[in-house]
Amino acid sequence: MTNSRSFLNVCIAYTSREEMSHAVKEVAVLCENGTIDPANVTEKTIASHLYTKASPDPELLIRTSGEVRLSDFLLWQTSHSILSFINVLWPDFSIWNLLACMVYYQVQCRSIPHKKLVVM
Repeated sequence: MTNSRSFLNVCIAYTSREEMSHAVKEVAVLCENGTIDPANVTEKTIASHLYTKASPDPELLIRTSGEVRLSDFLLWQTSHSILSFINVLWPDFSIWNLLACMVYYQVQCRSIPHKKLVVM
């Protein structure tokens, strides 16, 4: 992949609880077999075993449908993200809705870093 400035992830049939449980189990196995000292397990260790380990954490998360909740979606990764809740269903989400969310993000951040965008 040559695109290194922006990312778009669309996640379907995903649960953050399962993702975190999976990561903790992987780290536990590494501790059990002596690869990692349990005293050295950090947030970074766990994050490196999440499904999104190859992607940066999202700067902006857009939640469509009018729901104002994360619904067990990217709970670990969005701890410092700007959250935009929009009252439009996903099939009707347009470029204009995306631009409105980006303006909201700009107002919140006062800058435009090139990071990952997540639409759910």
